[in-house]
Amino acid sequence: MVNSVFQPSIKGQSVRYQLAIVFSLVLIIPNLFLIYILYEHQLISYEAFQNFKFPILVFLLFSLFGLTLLRQAFDEIMLVANQAREAVTGKIDKLAIGRESRELAEIANSFNVLLAQFRESSQELNKRVRELVTLNELTEFSCRMISIDELLDAVLRRAMDVLQARVGSIMLVDPDGQYLRIGASKGHSEPLLKGTKIKIEDSAVSKVIKEKKSIFVTDIEKDSRFLQRKRSEYRTASFISVPLRVKDRVIGVLNLADKEDEAPFDREDLAFLVTLLGEIGFAIENAHLYEDLKQKIAELERTNESLAAIGEMSASIAHELNNYLSGIFMRVQLLPEFIKSNPEKALYYVNYMREYLEKMVKFVTGLMEFCRVESRKVECDINEVIAKTLEFLKPEDKYNDIEFLLSLDKPLPSIAADTHQMEQVFVNLFNNAVDAMEKKGKIKVETRAGEEFIDISVTDEGPGVPEDIREKIFEPRFSTKESGFGFGLATCYRIITNHGGTIQVEGDVGKGARFRIQLPLVEPNPPLA
Repeated sequence: MVNSVFQPSIKGQSVRYQLAIVFSLVLIIPNLFLIYILYEHQLISYEAFQNFKFPILVFLLFSLFGLTLLRQAFDEIMLVANQAREAVTGKIDKLAIGRESRELAEIANSFNVLLAQFRESSQELNKRVRELVTLNELTEFSCRMISIDELLDAVLRRAMDVLQARVGSIMLVDPDGQYLRIGASKGHSEPLLKGTKIKIEDSAVSKVIKEKKSIFVTDIEKDSRFLQRKRSEYRTASFISVPLRVKDRVIGVLNLADKEDEAPFDREDLAFLVTLLGEIGFAIENAHLYEDLKQKIAELERTNESLAAIGEMSASIAHELNNYLSGIFMRVQLLPEFIKSNPEKALYYVNYMREYLEKMVKFVTGLMEFCRVESRKVECDINEVIAKTLEFLKPEDKYNDIEFLLSLDKPLPSIAADTHQMEQVFVNLFNNAVDAMEKKGKIKVETRAGEEFIDISVTDEGPGVPEDIREKIFEPRFSTKESGFGFGLATCYRIITNHGGTIQVEGDVGKGARFRIQLPLVEPNPPLA
């Protein structure tokens, strides 16, 4: 842009060529032409011409000397032109012309003055443009719902860039009105940690807070507020502090020090900061309120999650207790009949009910700790856990038309597991299969030993599980049954994962569901996490 303004296209002959022609026309050619006329018209004889040979030679020499002086003057003019071009493009600061040519020196001095004024005006214009751009950017930035930390960092960074300050900070007034809290800082020799508190009474800007007015210090060495501070912290003696206000309330201060060009801050700098903070004050207050609102929302969400967890726990208790109570209730109904006809069978049922009542107590205790039963893993045979679970469930009416097909590897390596929790898993899987088959069909149970895991599968002849809900089926409160609580399979998933295993559902729709479990072969461990 500068080159296009100061270097317009130049057409025509050069000045050097034109001056040579003028010199020739004015001095050399007329004199030669005069000699020629005098000689042709015999107004001067050959002998006279021979006598004038020396003066003519002297004349020619003077002409050549004049041409040399003309060339030297032209070179000085071209030097001024070249320097002017370089000065405009910023390669040199000013024109440097010797005093041999007073006129050219005056031209150069005048050009230097104009160039200095132009540069000063350009710097001032650039500064005003930066200020306007900064105000516009921060106004747009503050309209977004952003965090207060981001807004404070942006305000400080842009203010320091525009005023070319090396050191800056934004301090916010605490709600108690006794302390200033560092909201953003940059350039300090000892970094100010965000959130650090400074007592207002001990701060150099306490007057800004109390009187709600800016302070503009041109020499901090002569200001009593800075007597207790190290002079080495500042490279220049100038300092600005501007209050951050919302209506008549001061919510913070912005401090700047140390200009990059070592010049002091001026009144225009102070006016810009006042304008900037006047636009940003409400935005910072809104951002602060927004942060408070987010914290309250987060607290409400945590409270809501806690209430939801309590609800889930209560529903899970009811669901699991129903499984145990159903088996116990069946045996209670059969007990009067066996007391007379088969006392040994009746005693067996009594012991069985007592065992599961103990398990119910243990289960409730675990659920009250948010569905995490704390007990030690013990070495166990998963086949025995399956057999014991089937023995418990088969007397129930819902299992009258259910046929179990067992394909169990024997002997099966022992695993470290909580047998009570494993029984919970199989009770839920078997009940889920019976409900899916509407209490009639076959359930296939398989166990296989691998190198690192034991594979267990439970397959039914129900409608299967659609692929689009397989990821959800283990989530709490998700159920495809109208009367279901959605905690049976969620409990299975929790127990298996707490044992370091995996559980997943397979099978095509219409061909039954296959629940596959993998449990690691590990040594007995301390209590489950």
